[in-house]
Amino acid sequence: MNKKFKIILGTISLIVVGMALFIAIGLYGMEIEDRYGDNQDIFYRSRQGDIVVNHQTKEFGEIKKTWTRFYVVNKLDTIDTNDWWDDKNIEIYKVTDLEPLDKSFNYSEFEKLKEEGKLELKMKLR
Repeated sequence: MNKKFKIILGTISLIVVGMALFIAIGLYGMEIEDRYGDNQDIFYRSRQGDIVVNHQTKEFGEIKKTWTRFYVVNKLDTIDTNDWWDDKNIEIYKVTDLEPLDKSFNYSEFEKLKEEGKLELKMKLR
């Protein structure tokens, strides 16, 4: 093979791979938008291990994320966020303490944890 053919083949290969990556990134973004709609910013801004609180139902849990979904893990089970929240009374907290939180704490202890500086408010949906 001559040098000119190798350059053309390499250039075409790079263009094809670049287009495939561009399409894959677009499809990934569309999957997140289709699943979460207006709440997609929550998916992008929350991190694994953040604490989410639903003040209306007085439930809370820890956020667990996969590539395209995120779940709320509470004491009993893992719940899809679409089934869990109502967009009005949700707060997401970042755990600022280096020690992991004890899974046995209850809803009434959140104010105490915020005053101690162990939780920092990241997002509020009210």
